Amino acid sequence: MARAPIDAAPRFAANHYAARRALGLTQTQVAARMSARGFKWHQATVYKIENGSRQVHIGEAAAVAAVLGVPLDRMVSETPARIARIAKDNLRSTVIV
Repeated sequence: MARAPIDAAPRFAANHYAARRALGLTQTQVAARMSARGFKWHQATVYKIENGSRQVHIGEAAAVAAVLGVPLDRMVSETPARIARIAKDNLRSTVIV
């Protein structure tokens, strides 16, 4: 039986929030890290993404997944609880910049 398609945008938003919180990062810190990667992000950008009022372009999604230490494919396929665990586990083994 075929699986029902997931709605990637809301899943990404929820997982973005879960990973950020699990890492103890503020919205401002995520925005600063994205800005350092060449994206014009501000705290309000992160807020809008997390509440679903702004979608993310694929390049942004790949960069934010790297910032949060979570593989991009998992950002749209896993539950927020699983994403939080992945982010914490990856934090222990890598340095996020």
